[in-house]
Amino acid sequence: MKAMVYYKNGGPEVFQWTDVDVPACGADQVLIKNGYISIEGGDLIAREVMPPERLRHIVGYQCAGEIVEVGADVQDRWVGQKVVTIVTSGSHAAWGSHAEFTVTAANMTWVIPIALSRAVTSHR
Repeated sequence: MKAMVYYKNGGPEVFQWTDVDVPACGADQVLIKNGYISIEGGDLIAREVMPPERLRHIVGYQCAGEIVEVGADVQDRWVGQKVVTIVTSGSHAAWGSHAEFTVTAANMTWVIPIALSRAVTSHR
C-alpha cells in the first residue's frame, strides 16, 4: 500500500509517498480502507519537533473509511461498515492514518450512519 511517511523531523519536504506493508489486523482491531484523512495540529507539531516513533513513521491519527477486515474478538463491527476513527494501538494513541489502509482498535471507531455515508459518497 502507499503511505505518507517521514524519517526525520522538518517541514513538509521530509514527507515521502512510498510503499509500506498493509498493517496486520489484531484480534480486537479492524482494518480500514481509508477514504478520508484529517490533518491535525498534532500531526504538524510531531513532524516538526518530535522524533518519529519508528523509522518510516506513517503520519496521522484520524481518518474515515470502510472496514475491510475484522479481528477475531470483535463482535460489533463488520466488513463493509463505514467508520471514523482516532487511530489507537491498544490503550494508547498511535499513528498511521495517512495511508491507504489503517488498523485500529475496534472500540475506537464510530459508525457513520448509512444516510450520511451515501450523501458523502454521492458528492465525490
